[in-house]
Amino acid sequence: MDDSVSQSWEKLLNPATLRRNLMLAGLFIAAHEMLMDSLVRQVKEVFVYENGDARVEDHYRTSVLSLDPKYPLRASCLWLRDANVLGEQDVQTVDAIRRHRNELAHDLPSFLADTDRSVSLELLTSTRELLGKVDRWFAVNVHAASDPAFDGIEVDESEVTSGRMVFLQIITDATIGDRQRGLQFYGDWLRRSGRRESPKDQPSGK
Repeated sequence: MDDSVSQSWEKLLNPATLRRNLMLAGLFIAAHEMLMDSLVRQVKEVFVYENGDARVEDHYRTSVLSLDPKYPLRASCLWLRDANVLGEQDVQTVDAIRRHRNELAHDLPSFLADTDRSVSLELLTSTRELLGKVDRWFAVNVHAASDPAFDGIEVDESEVTSGRMVFLQIITDATIGDRQRGLQFYGDWLRRSGRRESPKDQPSGK
C-alpha cells in the first residue's frame, strides 16, 4: 500500500486522532460563528440598537453594507477598519478565517482523512484574538460610553471580558485546551448551585 494511502487510513481510523480532528473542526466553526456575531451584529447595533425605523436601516445599508454588498461580514470589517478598530491585516485574516470555515463545513471528510489537510490552529488562535479585540472595543467605546452608569469611570479595555469570550474559552478548555481548568470551572459551578458531581462528570483520564 502506498505510504500516503496508508497514512490517510491511519489518520481516519485512529479513534483518538479522529476525535481530536472532529473536535477541532467543530470548535473552529463555533468560534467563527461567534466572531461573525461579534462583528456583524455589533456594528449593526451602532445604527439600529434603539431605533429600527427605515431611515436608520437605510443609514446602516449605505454606511456599512455598501462597503461590500455581497458579504455583510466583510462589510462590517471594512467599517471597523475605517473606524481604526481593525487594521488591514485583521480584515485579511477574517477573510482567511471565513474561507477556512467554509472548507471545513463543506469538505469535512478530507480534513478527517487527508494527511495534507488539517484544521488551522493559527487561524483558530487568530479568531479568538480578533473576537477579544472587537468585543473589548465595543464594550468600552459603545456600550459603556452610552451607559450613564459609567459616567466618569475609566474602563481598562484590557480587563474587559465578554460573554462570547468566556463561552469560547469554556468550549476550548473542554475540547482541546486546559481540561483541568474546565473541570475546575464546572466544579465551582456545582458547588455554587448546590449540586453534586455525578460519576459521569469525573475525569476519565483519557
